[in-house]
Amino acid sequence: TGAACPAQPFPAALCRAPAVPAEVLPEPPRDYIELRALGVLRSCKGGCFPSGDAHLQKDRIEQRDMIPFRDSNPSGTPPVVTVGIILANLAAFAYELSLGPLLEPFISHYGVIPALVTGAEGYVADSPTDLVRRFLGAMFLHGGWLHLVSNMWYLWLFGDNIEDRLGHLGFLGFYMGCGVAATSFHVAMDPVSPVPMIGASGAIAGVLGAYLVCFPRARIATFLPVLFMPFVFEFPASLVLGSWFLIQLFSGTAAAAVPADAGGGVAWWAHVGGFVVGMVSIRLLPCRSCRRQRVYAVRFDRA
Repeated sequence: TGAACPAQPFPAALCRAPAVPAEVLPEPPRDYIELRALGVLRSCKGGCFPSGDAHLQKDRIEQRDMIPFRDSNPSGTPPVVTVGIILANLAAFAYELSLGPLLEPFISHYGVIPALVTGAEGYVADSPTDLVRRFLGAMFLHGGWLHLVSNMWYLWLFGDNIEDRLGHLGFLGFYMGCGVAATSFHVAMDPVSPVPMIGASGAIAGVLGAYLVCFPRARIATFLPVLFMPFVFEFPASLVLGSWFLIQLFSGTAAAAVPADAGGGVAWWAHVGGFVVGMVSIRLLPCRSCRRQRVYAVRFDRA
């Protein structure tokens, strides 16, 4: 018989198939949860791995050499959906903070666990509804303040122009679709991982990909450290977002060569997948407000 699901305040998320002997299944350490964020943060409690490496016990922030903070591309309509998504993420994070010791089972219940999606290592989902809840809910959860703030800043900076282009409902569907596609890409690249994956970065990567395709010449004011001093430069979006994508691609390739138990908490391939989906789908979706662009015209628009 299989091992019973552990008691927890949320419905069982990691029930194992009875046909698989419990003793042959890899059991993740019970004293930690690694939040493999779709973004920049990895948070661990009580030591991430049995070895208790000190550098794994703290949040690890992805270093970004260029920090964009303003674009020269005003939108023609109020970004009500963009603001709504940001507020929803803030509300979800406030709820996370209120959970205290219940946060870990909450993340296990709403985070996307690749092994649960693929059925690897004997993991089985409660139902198809369980998977839908995870794929949608994980996009509104974050592993810490820096993870949340950096994601929401990128969404605020680049999301308004894509919402302006697609319309409010069109942008909402585009954003959610990119998030689901990004998560699916991560699951495909790491199908046996038992680590919950959360964060909005996969969906936001889709927004960045769409922005790159639509407005490659838009000027992005960016903080760039020179000799440890921050300076402000203006670069075209093609350089800022193109270099961001290459970093994700190279980092994902390098991470694939590292054993799974060696650490690392950024879902690089979710970023890559979301970005590519955003680049492709923005050319296929109907454009509600092609004529509303006030500074930069989109070359592939039709009159």
